[in-house]
Amino acid sequence: MKRLSFHAGRGLGALAGALLAVLWVYTMWTPGAALGLSGIGLAIGFMMVVIAVIAVIAAVHGHAAALMIAFLASFLPVGAVLIQAADLQDRWIGMLDLALLAAAALVHFGKEARER
Repeated sequence: MKRLSFHAGRGLGALAGALLAVLWVYTMWTPGAALGLSGIGLAIGFMMVVIAVIAVIAAVHGHAAALMIAFLASFLPVGAVLIQAADLQDRWIGMLDLALLAAAALVHFGKEARER
């Protein structure tokens, strides 16, 4: 069961990270986004894309700590605000950040079974 948890966490983390990267790129280039992505906002958007790609790499390799750091780096500054946004696309960014947290927990608890 724990082995299944490990692999489910890896899959969830990779999927959530990939979707986050795609949604951030889409958000940066569509007009009328909830975030005013010009200047510093554009730089933050690119940083969020990089964090999402790092989350995918961490999930594929099964690193729960790196997934947790990716969650904290993406959810606390922006994701917590976007989860309450009116636009559905922006809400999905916040929800997928929470999926990174769930993936980190699944990988962490599933990794114990692999180490025994």
